[in-house]
Amino acid sequence: MPTDYGVLCLVFLLLGWPALFTIVYGLFFVANLGALAIALPRWFRQMRELGRKSDVR
Repeated sequence: MPTDYGVLCLVFLLLGWPALFTIVYGLFFVANLGALAIALPRWFRQMRELGRKSDVR
């Protein structure tokens, strides 16, 4: 959910309420950091596999 563009658009609907927007956007930021922390190891493994496949000829 934190990487969904539609959810980001919904968060920006809260711009009329600055205090609520700040809280929700901050939570959204933390959720995105969590998704990044989960995805990074997988991405590095995939890149390592690509490197190994290109070495084999």
